[in-house]
Amino acid sequence: MPSDAEIQAEIREIIPADDLETAIAENLIPSGFTGHFTQSSGPNNTSIYRLNGYPEAVVRENIGLDMQKAREIADAYQKLPDFGINSVPYLPIDVDGQVYVVTKLVKGVDLDKALENDPPAKLVDEVDLVWSGLSKMMVATQKIKGKYPSDIIDSHQYMYGTMMGDSETRVRVVDLGEYVDDTANPLEHAELCYLAEKIKEIERKTGVKLHMARTGMEEALQETFEVDDFNPRIVDAVHSSLSSDEPLNVEELTARFGIETWP
Repeated sequence: MPSDAEIQAEIREIIPADDLETAIAENLIPSGFTGHFTQSSGPNNTSIYRLNGYPEAVVRENIGLDMQKAREIADAYQKLPDFGINSVPYLPIDVDGQVYVVTKLVKGVDLDKALENDPPAKLVDEVDLVWSGLSKMMVATQKIKGKYPSDIIDSHQYMYGTMMGDSETRVRVVDLGEYVDDTANPLEHAELCYLAEKIKEIERKTGVKLHMARTGMEEALQETFEVDDFNPRIVDAVHSSLSSDEPLNVEELTARFGIETWP
């Protein structure tokens, strides 16, 4: 897990300005990014900017995001590499009361596009590893009553490319959302069922079974019994999902097993 100092140093490499706040305030320009880069799905509007004179930087403006929440999110994203999930740096900066998140530009293609038309085995293996890590992250974090990014399970939230400092092309989550999961027991809310369906979605797209992701899910399910107040019916629901090649409606699936979904 990178430290706060390492994240600061990484951002300083791409914005070698004496004053980051001034560099942001005076150099914001529209990014032109589309799709999931343009706006969040939550109540907080998100704008994406580039920085004039700093071509490797990307700046997110989340209206309504405060520094305390931004630091919680930063901490959650910094833990992702512990589970084999590559992210981009997340450095929150307060500029005159508005919180901006500074990160690095990823040059490449949306992961969904990269997975089209017989993707290379190396890419599929990397995706397999990432989606294996997602289920392990959910359960391991909940066991210690921690927090994790709660909306990074869709392939369209990732890119396949490089950022400054990379020696090879990688899969990275680039959609830096505004939420970390801090519910008392998120496993009651069926995240693992949603994740199982996302694994199947990638399998249908690529025509390849994600064996590591499925194994990771099984290992995570075994660990769920160590989580306080765990609802064991989630295991049956996930197995029902993974046993079918067809897409299932998660709300209908969880209702069948008597599992509460997100409110």
